Amino acid sequence: IVLPWFIYCYLEYREVFVREWKYNSEHLFEPLEGHVNEWYFHLKTWYDYFLPIVVFSAIGLLLIHKEKNVVARKIGIVSSLAIVAVMLVYSFAATALPAYTIILLLPVAFLAAAGIERFLSVTEKKWLNPVFIILITGFATYNLWQGYKTYIPQDWIAEHQLHMKEFYSEVGDKLPENAVIFNTPEMEFIEAMYYTGRVSYQMVPTEEDIDEMVAKGYEPTLILDQTFTREEFNEKDYLRPFQTFEWPY
Repeated sequence: IVLPWFIYCYLEYREVFVREWKYNSEHLFEPLEGHVNEWYFHLKTWYDYFLPIVVFSAIGLLLIHKEKNVVARKIGIVSSLAIVAVMLVYSFAATALPAYTIILLLPVAFLAAAGIERFLSVTEKKWLNPVFIILITGFATYNLWQGYKTYIPQDWIAEHQLHMKEFYSEVGDKLPENAVIFNTPEMEFIEAMYYTGRVSYQMVPTEEDIDEMVAKGYEPTLILDQTFTREEFNEKDYLRPFQTFEWPY
């Protein structure tokens, strides 16, 4: 499916294609933009966001394995191999982002659908059907509740975006051209780069990071907020020589 598109992009936009391909490949071997996590990061992500469908897919895999239908068993095997392969690759990739394994929703959904359909059709104890349906409804309600708890009002988002624009525009005016910004509030490094024109990370730099930055002629700068306070900053001697800005909102 994607090969013709890759060929077209390479032929029409060769320089951009090669550059982006190289950059995307580096995610496997280098922790880019500070996205470093434990090897089980993606397992935890699926547990936090997709637990119900994972449970049903496991049931589906078990029931398909017991099937005499050759096609169904092949679907189960292919889906399982896809899940294992993708999880292995990204579990040991140097850069970790939640979206990397979203592609697995398709095979997981196949297994979950198979599990639900086969359970409802093969069980001889028909009283289990409404119990199973109630269980599905409970899982769906759980997912909706999780989404409700993490819901952020649109008014707050719009106001926060205005605050980010004001703050980072002011910071950018005060920074030298060779500045590198660290410890932006979570997921704000994109806005920080856009409004300041400087490379930005949401991590607190290590002493090795600082030494490398200085050796290359960059000037580290830190944003202080509730995740990394002035007191914590003062405890790290290697950070004291560098400029800081306090997140005011």
